[in-house]
Amino acid sequence: DFSSAAEYAVHVDGSLNVPSIDNKGWTVEMALPLTDLMYNNTLLKPSPGMMWRINFSRVQWHVKVVDHHFEKVANMAEDNWVWSPQGEVAMHLPERWGFLQFADNKVNATDLLMDPHWTLRSLARFLYEAQNAFKEKRGEYASTMDLLAPFDLSKVLAKGTCSHVPTISMTQTGYTARIVSAAADFEALISEDRLLQIRSTADTTT
Repeated sequence: DFSSAAEYAVHVDGSLNVPSIDNKGWTVEMALPLTDLMYNNTLLKPSPGMMWRINFSRVQWHVKVVDHHFEKVANMAEDNWVWSPQGEVAMHLPERWGFLQFADNKVNATDLLMDPHWTLRSLARFLYEAQNAFKEKRGEYASTMDLLAPFDLSKVLAKGTCSHVPTISMTQTGYTARIVSAAADFEALISEDRLLQIRSTADTTT
């Protein structure tokens, strides 16, 4: 709950809920305290070069004028605006959020950094979503990539073109999948609870 610590400002170029006035737009600005954003986070306070996954959403309802005020149009779906495309109307998919890069330079004067593990993260997401689709249809998780290949984007994984072909280990609660990068220097582990781990393969062989 950021209500007590957040700073915000609102500007309305026009009026609120008065259709007869020439309403041109509005602006909302918010500043959220890092200490609250870091709650339950074991990482250090953000420093230049560090990246977080983040997204923002705005719901836009269609309205009509009724008795000199606005009302939502019944039985008409809303428009959903997001900062970083999700691919579907579902905000609670953090693995699809965009990247926020921390910096201490002037605006637009910072060199853009790329996530070195982006390919592994993306492949892990493909596998996770394919496993969910498989379970919804078959009632259980797939134990091999041959079974999983026809589902969603996991065909990319089954070919082994962007990484080594993943291996799947079945567990009491579901599964753990291991995806080794094409260069064999890093690996991704992902399980049915969406927990994703990226680690150096050197750390697993010593």
